[in-house]
Amino acid sequence: MWKPVLKRIASDSWAELTGKNITEYSESDIVGETLTDALSYIYTKYKMRIFKVDANEGIISVEDGKELPKPKPKAYSLYDD
Repeated sequence: MWKPVLKRIASDSWAELTGKNITEYSESDIVGETLTDALSYIYTKYKMRIFKVDANEGIISVEDGKELPKPKPKAYSLYDD
């Protein structure tokens, strides 16, 4: 399952996702001035080498190793209950 970890906040600056609104991030939240810096930060902190970059949303995600939950099998009743 993909876990979002960084958000593009200004031009090409990146900050770690903390649940803040995009307008609440400041210079002190920046972990990378460029995309390369941001990917290096993820590699150093999370030891991940596979990233998913959503350029439209401005989000970088990593694979957290957890499988997606399997849907429950649909059950049918002969008695309409």
